[in-house]
Amino acid sequence: MFKFQRPQWLKYLGMDFWLPLPILGLCFWLATNLVTNHIITYSAKSMVQPQLVKPKAPYKDISIQVKIYQGMGFCEVYVKKKTEEIERSQFKLPTTDLSTIQATISQRLNIPLEELNERMLYLHKQNK
Repeated sequence: MFKFQRPQWLKYLGMDFWLPLPILGLCFWLATNLVTNHIITYSAKSMVQPQLVKPKAPYKDISIQVKIYQGMGFCEVYVKKKTEEIERSQFKLPTTDLSTIQATISQRLNIPLEELNERMLYLHKQNK
């Protein structure tokens, strides 16, 4: 059989050990590159996409004050909205029932009831 013989000068210089090292380094570099790319793409696929939350900005700077006159059977509503300037509005409702007052104000201002309840201040006045 034919046996491959390295030249003597490679053995003399110690090249029979050093010659395959660049090839081994290249193989190692390629293998670690493949593993790194796999890990990065796997973690990018499994990441949860952030959900957008609706800002509460339209109702953030609003103040509602309700004065209920039980004896007279009506209430006065004062609304302050802070935009670039402070807007004030006022209206009267012909009822003293809290749920009716809340529903009417919610419809007029286009605010959900949950937001409305956080922004309202009730003042009861007993008039004869």
